[in-house]
Amino acid sequence: MYLFFGDAHFGNRYTNREDERIRLFVRFLRGQAQRARRVFIIGDLFEFWFEYRTVVPKRYFNILSHLSEMANMGIEVNYFMGNHEFGDGGFLKSLGFKVFTGEHVFNLDGLKVLVGHGDSADDAAATTFMNHLFRSKVNQFLYRLIHPDIGIELAKAIARASREKIDLHDSSRKLGNYARQKLALVDVVVFGHSHMPVHTHHAGKHYLNVGDFLNHFTYGVIDHGRVFLKRLKVK
Repeated sequence: MYLFFGDAHFGNRYTNREDERIRLFVRFLRGQAQRARRVFIIGDLFEFWFEYRTVVPKRYFNILSHLSEMANMGIEVNYFMGNHEFGDGGFLKSLGFKVFTGEHVFNLDGLKVLVGHGDSADDAAATTFMNHLFRSKVNQFLYRLIHPDIGIELAKAIARASREKIDLHDSSRKLGNYARQKLALVDVVVFGHSHMPVHTHHAGKHYLNVGDFLNHFTYGVIDHGRVFLKRLKVK
């Protein structure tokens, strides 16, 4: 079984039920995720991820430690950087993850599966602003000069503001159109980013958007060549 999830935006203190969501996610990792052969994190697991040289935000420790434990158990953890995550992924690699940017094609159960966060198909001003601001090497160097307690909270506020400006329905429409183009070359396209869970299929081709762990608590599965969109039961 191959498991796909993302867009949890953990670490956002403005999000309702943050502690409850973290507990639910950890149970998810201990249950469904540990039965997977490979796990694909489709991006924006955190509200803001920026790699300092010597600092790791303590609120992320519980989640990262469980994912690292899975990697140590031999479950391949593939981490796709989203539009709220920046850096070269050095620390994530040290935890045993394989780190990706952009889109990549995998052969899973005989299916050609294109995986990516999906922001490359989104030309919204808020997404473009975040990418230009934090993907610049010069800006990353300058940002590391700010004390992490200030820098992380400032970036979270910027990330939250940019996320709230995105029209999710418009983003979902653009991703769907983009996915249909890509399906001319592959069997399955898996994205996140729009926070809108979608599973469409026709003539053996599938587009899967894994939704989010903010409101929908949905995730994707490929098992023995079959593609599913699933939802966690939330009390």
